[in-house]
Amino acid sequence: MDLLEDKQKKFLFKVKKNFYFTQKYHNSIWYSNPIMLMRQFPKKTLYNIKDFLYSGTLKNCKAKNFPKVNKKYKSIIISWAFKGDFKSDGSFYSRYFNINSKHNPKLLWFTIYMDKEYPKKIASNIVLIAPFLNKKINFFFLIKNFVSVIFFLLRNLKIIFSKAKVFEVLLMKLSSQNILSKMIINDFKKCLNKNIKNVLITYEAIPFQSKIIEYLKKNKPQIFITGYIHAPPSPAPAYLMYNNSSPSKLIVNGKDQFNLFNKFLGWNKSKLKICKSNRHINKKNQISGNIFLPLAFNSYKHITSCLVNLIENQNIKNFNLKVRNHPSTANSLKHNLLSTKINNIINKQKMKNSKKPDFAIFIGCTSAIIEALEKNIKVFHISEDPKYDVYTAKFWPSLRVKKIDEYIYKYNLVKKNNILKFGKKPKNLNNFFNLN
Repeated sequence: MDLLEDKQKKFLFKVKKNFYFTQKYHNSIWYSNPIMLMRQFPKKTLYNIKDFLYSGTLKNCKAKNFPKVNKKYKSIIISWAFKGDFKSDGSFYSRYFNINSKHNPKLLWFTIYMDKEYPKKIASNIVLIAPFLNKKINFFFLIKNFVSVIFFLLRNLKIIFSKAKVFEVLLMKLSSQNILSKMIINDFKKCLNKNIKNVLITYEAIPFQSKIIEYLKKNKPQIFITGYIHAPPSPAPAYLMYNNSSPSKLIVNGKDQFNLFNKFLGWNKSKLKICKSNRHINKKNQISGNIFLPLAFNSYKHITSCLVNLIENQNIKNFNLKVRNHPSTANSLKHNLLSTKINNIINKQKMKNSKKPDFAIFIGCTSAIIEALEKNIKVFHISEDPKYDVYTAKFWPSLRVKKIDEYIYKYNLVKKNNILKFGKKPKNLNNFFNLN
């Protein structure tokens, strides 16, 4: 485990060095997720091409339901919304805060809408930014963006003649995330008024969030910006490194999270606050007995081989296991095929009187591992890339990690509530405001 911990530590150090370069040359907009950067540039050429073409659909990304009279709003919450979250009266129930948007009419919800058709009714205090409604590529929009980036490079020759990698800068500027960020910030500006005192963000340090924070710090310094870590961070969350695009205050849900941000991610203690989770409140065990698929994966063969190895090595045959797909990949042919392959392995092991398992198996990078451990569930973890996927005691001292082989790990929780404190259903969001 020491070798893996050293790799993660070196990775964080490398990211920290990259922040200096990106902030100097191009406003750090894409480097707000350095894990994505290092894993995709420049190896994943196909990914970059698809991403560039997808950015051509963003010409049709429009904001819906701008507030007609916005002076009554004193705070803005920046989050996500899904069609299934909306109620018949047009309000929506936030899965991240466990509260209905109508609980406070003076709160404006500025949401990135993740579905492909609008809800039938939208309450007046909800703005929807919908990047997925129209898949038609606007090639004129693509060409226009490409030309603008070329002019940017010509105006900044120091990038070309310095150690900067021009290809990476080009990809960052042309990325769909960067283009979407510009569109979102233009819509966000329309929601501001002189009475706005607070902005609360379900914070993941993704580009559009960084862009909004940069704008507010520069142009609206009187507005206090709070970030909320709504789920336990990934094992070595370099993307959450403190920088000039970070919130004024960050709310975390456990002592281990606090120490991670302070000791390894560059956050001053005064900028951190521990609160119980608004999102994780249900302590019922709905996790054990499941094999959880990741959002993304590379190799069927690797995963299925590791699963067979795990079953044999840990003697977990004859258990009644079920495959749980990731909610965002329900229609993914790739994920459905992996599910079929895993079910074939399970069915070969089953007997008529299969035992009820007290453990869960997770594949890939997922924070749900922490939730399971806090619910007293044994956890096995299959990884494709341990440096990015596996939790270690170096950064999470409340964990004990046993290495079964290079890609399979078992976790135990030494002390409960240190990584994730479960909360109760909130009556309001007062604990998120007035933190300055």
